[in-house]
Amino acid sequence: MEEKLSYSKILDIIKGKAVNESRYLENKYKGFITTDFTDELMFSDSDLFEKVVRIESLPIKDSDKHKRIKGRKGIYVFRVKNEVEVNYFNFNNHTAHGAPIRYSLRKIDKFSKDGCLYVGKSDNFYERMKVHFGDPDTGTGGLRIANSYRKMLQDNVVCYCFVFKKSRHQLYEYIARGIEKELNEKLNPYIGNK
Repeated sequence: MEEKLSYSKILDIIKGKAVNESRYLENKYKGFITTDFTDELMFSDSDLFEKVVRIESLPIKDSDKHKRIKGRKGIYVFRVKNEVEVNYFNFNNHTAHGAPIRYSLRKIDKFSKDGCLYVGKSDNFYERMKVHFGDPDTGTGGLRIANSYRKMLQDNVVCYCFVFKKSRHQLYEYIARGIEKELNEKLNPYIGNK
């Protein structure tokens, strides 16, 4: 007799997949700290992720890299490349729109080299990176590194975009939030949902 899939059983399967995939990304991410790459790395050992694309700045419009992430879904992780001193009040409370950063920021005075700055998910990497790296007036929320109070990050962070395989895009809505949550717990980013 075939076992029926209940809603809770489906949730357990999705959670298990999210835990396994977050471990995979955590190990890849930690490996980049010691052996980084310059542009893009294809994965042959993941069922869910096709590749990781490294982004350090915008503009990437009209570049080959732009084409590789436009409209693509996945998980991204910001890493601090060099130690950065931070004025907590200015960093957290001043944005282009005068509103504080939407996510919790640990009360610290510096971001350490190779620390995890932020973990996120996106259903269109290029548009999301425009918010994070681009014009401070782009969007109403998000990290917005171009903001004058966050410019100290501009040359000191790298973002790894872990791109879902196109054949797995339909899983994004079900699993991305779980992977993001697991990575937030494991990597303990300076900025994130706590």
